Amino acid sequence: MEFINDCPECGSNNLQNDAIRAELICSSCGLVISESMVDTNKEWRSFSDDSSNDKERVGAPLSLTKHDGGLATKIGTSADLNKLPNGQMRNQYQRLSKWQNRFSTPSKDVTLKEGLTELTRATSFLNLPRIVEEQAAFLYRNFLKKRGIRGRSSECVLAGVLYAVCKQNKCPVTLKDLSQVFRIPKRDIGKAHRLVSRGLGIKITPASPEDFIPKYASALELPRDVEMEAVRITRAAEQTNITNGKDPKGIALAALYLAARIKGMGFTQKQAASVAGITEITLRNRYHELKEHLNLEPPGERRARRNRSRARKPSLKPQDLPATDVMENGFILESL
Repeated sequence: MEFINDCPECGSNNLQNDAIRAELICSSCGLVISESMVDTNKEWRSFSDDSSNDKERVGAPLSLTKHDGGLATKIGTSADLNKLPNGQMRNQYQRLSKWQNRFSTPSKDVTLKEGLTELTRATSFLNLPRIVEEQAAFLYRNFLKKRGIRGRSSECVLAGVLYAVCKQNKCPVTLKDLSQVFRIPKRDIGKAHRLVSRGLGIKITPASPEDFIPKYASALELPRDVEMEAVRITRAAEQTNITNGKDPKGIALAALYLAARIKGMGFTQKQAASVAGITEITLRNRYHELKEHLNLEPPGERRARRNRSRARKPSLKPQDLPATDVMENGFILESL
């Protein structure tokens, strides 16, 4: 854009910008130097009907989590209904609002709109970050375009997409969590997850026990040093390949249990098993495996083992007993 500093007619630099007529005028000779000019200043306006003084540069940003990208408009809000003076205008407002909602969404976008609404509810319930919701909405859109969901439940497909995105972003979400949110069996979510992965070409790596440690540590109210010790234990266990074929939830919880006992803290196995959704037997098995393979032993268990060894009395051997009271196989004869 070329900036004009002097009047081409009289050479004066006393120029005036008329914002109403969008003209640049010379104050000395009255020459209209430029017209239909573009205003390059900031455009401050109010996008809300409630607060007219709250001015902004732009409206709401575009979002993939809305079927129309967030560009749709609606007739007022629920708060505007109470501002109407009589019942006739209120009935008219409700009728117009109802028909506007019906015609604002094309028939081909009804499934997409319902799925994205359910996605927002699920991510809010699971307390997932915004980036996970955006990626899940993007993959859900692509799956609808490529393959569609004819003959399949939209909730199952949406749960499979969300499970794949959570794995990509290392979010500690299990099939059980999604089953509780979407109210569908875990088996159906697993099938939908494999279907979505094949259809969109998504390569998912197995979940790591380290991903579940912050979630379980927060649920058990453990301090930061115990959490970091559990992370070091899981990393050492992955290097020894003792976690292959094992449930990552059990490994993570056993690492936390071992780290807490090393730091002089503790929690009941029943409480820990209920947090991760595993059995106490699984927790004990994984705990003993980590302790033996990594050669780690909590101080309390070491002292208890020493005390038991000191208090143990020497057992009598067959050769220490009289020969008349011992049979050849070593059993003691009952005295008559």
